Amino acid sequence: MLMAEILTRALAQFDEEGQREEGISLATKNALNDLEVYINENLHENILVEDLCRRIGFSKTKLHHLFKGHFGHSIYDHIKIARIRKAKSLLVTSDLAVAEIAVFVGYQSVPHFSNVFKKNVGITPIQFRKGYRRELSF
Repeated sequence: MLMAEILTRALAQFDEEGQREEGISLATKNALNDLEVYINENLHENILVEDLCRRIGFSKTKLHHLFKGHFGHSIYDHIKIARIRKAKSLLVTSDLAVAEIAVFVGYQSVPHFSNVFKKNVGITPIQFRKGYRRELSF
């Protein structure tokens, strides 16, 4: 009887650990992935950490810790990376003006958008677009 109880507890613990990844429960992982989808779908909005906390019911400190552990960078960096990725896509797939793209990805100031873009990509949005189009013409 004792052996059966030990096996039952071991299996229960194994199953519980199987529901965890990197020390994060499956439910938490899913919540963080849902936040990532929300961020990607709302890049044009002013995304506040407080709003993200309310969406999943975590404190700011806990969300920052879990987010960095799961994605490898801060929420702020994640939003910035997503915005730059979307801007790069729009620069090469549309004829939208840089100012329109800036607003579309959540920047109200074109100079600020250009500075953030250049800091992360190494060139300005206009240079990026021209370089991509030049590559296509060869």
